[in-house]
Amino acid sequence: MLKHAGNKLESNSKMIAVAIVAGVVLLLVASYMLIRPQAFGTGSLYVHRIVNTFSYYLLKKKPHFYYLEMEKNGKDMRVKAGEVLDINYRDEFVIKSVGSDDLSGKYTSATIEGAGENTNHIGVLFRGIDMVNAIMQSDAMAKGRQTVDVYKIAVYYLKEKIAVVPIRVVITPQDWLRLAKDSSNVAVQIEYLKKASAQNSEDVGVRKILAGIYLRQNRIEEAASVYADILRIKPDDALAIKELARCDLQLGKLEQAIEILLKLVQNQPQDAEAYAMLGLAFSSKQSWNKAMEYYSRSIRIDPDNHPARLLLADVYEKAGKTSAAIEQYRYVIKHSPDALAGWRALGTLYLRHQQYAQAVDCYKQVVKLQPGDAAAYANLATAYAGLGKSKDEMEHLQKAVALRPDEPVIRFNLAAAFEKRNRTDEAVREYLQVLKKNPDDA
Repeated sequence: MLKHAGNKLESNSKMIAVAIVAGVVLLLVASYMLIRPQAFGTGSLYVHRIVNTFSYYLLKKKPHFYYLEMEKNGKDMRVKAGEVLDINYRDEFVIKSVGSDDLSGKYTSATIEGAGENTNHIGVLFRGIDMVNAIMQSDAMAKGRQTVDVYKIAVYYLKEKIAVVPIRVVITPQDWLRLAKDSSNVAVQIEYLKKASAQNSEDVGVRKILAGIYLRQNRIEEAASVYADILRIKPDDALAIKELARCDLQLGKLEQAIEILLKLVQNQPQDAEAYAMLGLAFSSKQSWNKAMEYYSRSIRIDPDNHPARLLLADVYEKAGKTSAAIEQYRYVIKHSPDALAGWRALGTLYLRHQQYAQAVDCYKQVVKLQPGDAAAYANLATAYAGLGKSKDEMEHLQKAVALRPDEPVIRFNLAAAFEKRNRTDEAVREYLQVLKKNPDDA
């Protein structure tokens, strides 16, 4: 009887102890709910959390993971179990705490796997740009992908991993462009820009930058290919049309250049540059009448396009219209802020037509505007020779050689002038200088 009573008392004591522990746990949970009610959610989630917390504290079960309490770009946020954290290069974030049945957080930690040392990263600031750059400069990113799952947030209870929150790092075309701008290596720039283009099949801006780099590297065919791709995206892009036409002209694809430029002026009849380019294309074909037509249209639209006038004058010369050429050269000399090109071209015309006095006048203007122009002094010498002014010829040849002592053509002309005057020693000296520079001329 006494033994039975003792067993009953012991059983009652255990029940009381369990009840006390349960009460303490419930009190803790209730207190936590009052302090941070958002941690538990509503309705059935309350019940679920209470049961799990009871199991953790009373039955010593492993805690359940519910969310990460975080701050991203200065704003609080929560990433729940089963969700993904999206990060781009502008983002900054901190893991503030782990939401689990371990209410105090004493035994839980969070580690960003792939971010270096595996340690507790709660409270550590992370920058998206560091993650983006590390991925882009590694082999982790497959071609064409815009997101990469390299990083993960591992949640630990003591030393046991209880959850994983994936980090999805978003790579944009602007990231490749940013890295291209930061690099001084042209090959690296091209590689990054190609990746940016591949990632965004409709991005015209990145492609124009890439095409520009190809042009600066004299990789004309590759530039043309990129401009053709731009026109696939934006068929009416006038700048791309003209750049593609320039590439075609350099590559000798004259008919192709003419075709796309004619379509352009049909849609944009006031585009003076396009007409000038058509003039250049027909000039390259030696279609002088067509070249004159399109250069003339260009300067009617833009009378101050002096380079186009010079090209028109050159076409007039080649077509035998000397007076028209002279008229254009004189217009440039009179109206252009830089008359040098006009004087030089007009002097060459007069020299070619053996109008030596007029050539002298023109080249005097050239050396007045550009005193170091050795070619102008050499041409003055030729004009003086045509006028029979031997002393002036020698004076200007020697001046040209003094300005360009390494120019074999000028030295050869001086040697010939010495030889014509029976100044053999001086002629030999100059011929030897020519052979020293060009041994193959022997």
